[in-house]
Amino acid sequence: MATVAGGATAPDVLDAMDIGVSYGVLASLGGLAGLLRRPGRALALGAGLALIGHQLLTDPDLVTSVGHPAAMLLGVAMWPWLRRGRGPRGPERVRAWKTATAVEG
Repeated sequence: MATVAGGATAPDVLDAMDIGVSYGVLASLGGLAGLLRRPGRALALGAGLALIGHQLLTDPDLVTSVGHPAAMLLGVAMWPWLRRGRGPRGPERVRAWKTATAVEG
């Protein structure tokens, strides 16, 4: 970045430096959505879709137009793996804990 600011490198280099970050963010957002409850899940997925929609409207790059939705879908596809091992929540969790820790008399 310093070389671009100093004029030693063309500004196009900044585009190449950014490759991958947005894909990781969208994949992480898609995966995170699976760990949230319904309102949070809808908000996370809506935010991701809004980012993808904005990109589609402002940047006609084919690779990015295909890669961003694919990255988010990859995160969503990981839901079963990410949610594995998650026990019950709320009152069900308390009942399960009491049952698991009950001492037989």
